[in-house]
Amino acid sequence: MATTPAAAPAPKRARVPYRPPLLSLWARNDLADNVVACLSPSTIPRLPVIAKAFRAAHPLVLFTAARRLGVAGLATRNFMSALRTASPERFRETWAGGLGRWQMDPQALGGATPLGAFVDISDPSPHLRLDRGPADGYDSDGPPADDMNDLYHRGLYRLFHPKAPAHIILRRLHTRVCFPNGLSGPLAGAVGHIWFSGDVWYPGSPAELGGLQPSYLIGGLCATPRMPGISNTPTLVWTAERMERQEDMGVNVPRNFGTALCPVTAGVWYDVEATFSNADNEGYMTATVVVSFSAQRITHHIRCLWRHLAVVKVYNHGIGTALVGDIDMEYTEEKYTP
Repeated sequence: MATTPAAAPAPKRARVPYRPPLLSLWARNDLADNVVACLSPSTIPRLPVIAKAFRAAHPLVLFTAARRLGVAGLATRNFMSALRTASPERFRETWAGGLGRWQMDPQALGGATPLGAFVDISDPSPHLRLDRGPADGYDSDGPPADDMNDLYHRGLYRLFHPKAPAHIILRRLHTRVCFPNGLSGPLAGAVGHIWFSGDVWYPGSPAELGGLQPSYLIGGLCATPRMPGISNTPTLVWTAERMERQEDMGVNVPRNFGTALCPVTAGVWYDVEATFSNADNEGYMTATVVVSFSAQRITHHIRCLWRHLAVVKVYNHGIGTALVGDIDMEYTEEKYTP
C-alpha cells in the first residue's frame, strides 16, 4: 500500500537580534543628523558609551552638532589646537648654518658685538662661542645700577611668531653648555645666558607691531662665579620668576629668582633638558630641569610663573667665555582673543 511521505518540517525562522530604537534610527543615515539635532550639547559626549556604533561615529557627531549650532569654524580651530598640543612644533639650532637664523640686538653693549659671538666648526659638533673681555664692558662688580643694566642682557636673539593670533607655549628645551676657562679670576662674571622670555621689544616683534604684550621671563640658563647666600663657587643656575611683595608699593610684583643646578668645572660639557607643565589656577607652572654631566644626573623641580614665549636670547652678561651646543625646542600654540 502506498504511503504518503511526511511533510518536510517548516524551516526555523532566524532569530533577529534585538536592536534598541535609538540604534535603529542611527542605522538609517538619513535620520542620523536628526538624532543629533534632538540631543543637548551636554548629552553628546555620553554617546560613545552607549554602543560601538556611536563610538565609531563620534567625530562625525561632534562636527554635525557644531554645524547645526553654527560653530563649525570654532570647533575646527579648537580641534586643530588640540592636535598642535599633541604634536608640538620644533625649532632646532645646530649652528651648522652659522648665525643665519639669529639677529644681533642693535642696543647690545660690548661683547655682544658680532666679534664676541661666532660659530666654531673646528670640533666635530659645531657650537656657538661667546666671548666678553674687560674691554667690552665692566669689571666683576657688574654693570652700573641704572637703566644701562638691561643693555648688558642683550646679544643674539631669535623671535618666534605664531601662525595665527595665539600664545606660543614652550614645552621642552634641550641644550649643552661648556665653560672652557671656568669662572675664576678677579674679573669673572655670569656667562652663557640662554634665556626664553616674552620680552618682545625688538624690531619686527609682535609688541612693536601692536600685538602681544611682553610677559617677561619663562626661564633662563647661565653660569655664575657665585650666588650670594647660596654658593661661593662657580655654579650653573636656572633663573625664573615668581611673585614677591613690594612693600613700598603694597603690591605683589614678578621677581627673578635663581636655582643652583650644579657646580661648574672648567672644560666640562653640561647637558640640560627642561620640560614645562601647564599653568595651575595661580598662574604658576613646574619647570623640571635635568642636568647631566660626568656620569652624574641631577633633577630639579622648580615652581615658577607660567609665561608665553616670544624670544630666545643668547649672550654673555659678564666677562668670560661660554660654548653653546645645539638648542632644541618644542612648543605649541594656544589661541587667544586679541
